[in-house]
Amino acid sequence: MKQENDNAVEYDPLGDDVEVLYPQQVITIAGHSVIVNEITFMQGLKLTQVVAPMIGDLDALFQHPDEVSLSALHQVFANHQNSMLELMALCSSLSVEKIQKLRDSDGQLLMTTFWNVNKGFFLNRLVTRKADREARQGLPTQDAPTHKTPAPSAPQNSPKH
Repeated sequence: MKQENDNAVEYDPLGDDVEVLYPQQVITIAGHSVIVNEITFMQGLKLTQVVAPMIGDLDALFQHPDEVSLSALHQVFANHQNSMLELMALCSSLSVEKIQKLRDSDGQLLMTTFWNVNKGFFLNRLVTRKADREARQGLPTQDAPTHKTPAPSAPQNSPKH
């Protein structure tokens, strides 16, 4: 929709939806634009084993919210530098070799941007781990109703009359 006055506003039918569906950030490293993309669903499935140890360490860190800091987060990333290198290369337009040669400030920018774009990927897995722990302990999860409801049954094929 376009308004017909001096302050015309162009209507973008996708608006911010594209950014929500495909979040990414563009940063400048060594004078070049670098796109940092979100891990896709299928990439996440393929990466399950690669990120499992890092998720475990993030889970341990987030068990003590008073200890969570950017420094502690960077320490987890440093402890899993090979995984981080693979993830940052996967999600950016940089190769592993180029990332390994970055100046510290550029590497820090890439790592921080990677986290900002992909923190949902990690946080979703942490929430799942927490729900699993609570289920094993018989505690209701934060988002789960406190009353029990029967699980939905599979649809039954009924004969057509």
